[in-house]
Amino acid sequence: SYPLKGSENTREGAATVAQSWIVATDYFMFTGDSKPLEHLTDPQYPAYQAILNGKNLQKQDGRLFGKPCSVQFDTQELIDGDTFDTQFLVHQNERVIERVKGKAAKIPAVDAYMKIRTKYVGSQWKVVAVVAEEK
Repeated sequence: SYPLKGSENTREGAATVAQSWIVATDYFMFTGDSKPLEHLTDPQYPAYQAILNGKNLQKQDGRLFGKPCSVQFDTQELIDGDTFDTQFLVHQNERVIERVKGKAAKIPAVDAYMKIRTKYVGSQWKVVAVVAEEK
């Protein structure tokens, strides 16, 4: 569900929604349930397309199994009055992808920086863009 702080037009509200988006993405990759992710994302921006791409990938590749990622706040930058970039260090544990066709495959653990752009839309922070790069 949408985080309570996500309705606050504050730095903390933006950071809470950004972190929730990472956790919801992890949840989606394990369960196939994209609803929590969709609640945090504005459909008119690129981040929403990432969800649709993820759904297609899951149909082709299959689901993931393993431990959830850990998320650590790194930096936050005000872009303009209603937009923040919040960066996190994300540690993804080793995972297994259960292939739709073929054998299951291991995906090694990785540390990455994820920069989540949030915009205050209406009365809530929404994720509008995401950039990930390996540490």
